[in-house]
Amino acid sequence: MTSGYSTTWRSLASSARSLTARATRCGRGAVGAQYYWLHHADPVALLGYIAVLEGDPPREDELEAAAGRTRLPHDAFRTFISHAKLDPNHKQELDDFIDSLSLTQQQQALLAVSAITTVGGLRKVFATLSA
Repeated sequence: MTSGYSTTWRSLASSARSLTARATRCGRGAVGAQYYWLHHADPVALLGYIAVLEGDPPREDELEAAAGRTRLPHDAFRTFISHAKLDPNHKQELDDFIDSLSLTQQQQALLAVSAITTVGGLRKVFATLSA
């Protein structure tokens, strides 16, 4: 006999494999750009990526709606929903940290390009997941 817990995780794993394959193809460009900039330009680029991912977490209602659209088990969104509830002030803390750095104009531009590239990559991932 299979418990509800293991059935949920099997269902989650199956859905995750399918979505991961599609989302991975879309997200590679954004992550690959970060890797390149981190190793070949300036590690400050990673702050643009972090600013997008951590600076403004989605609201709980947005995550609940995404869970409904994707038809994934609610548990797949549990960590994100907890993050939305527990860390609403990330943006200000991160902004304060970035403002405390003495960045050159080139570093500021790289940080901005990194953030914009991350947004573009995430847009593709979310478009794939919601299709």
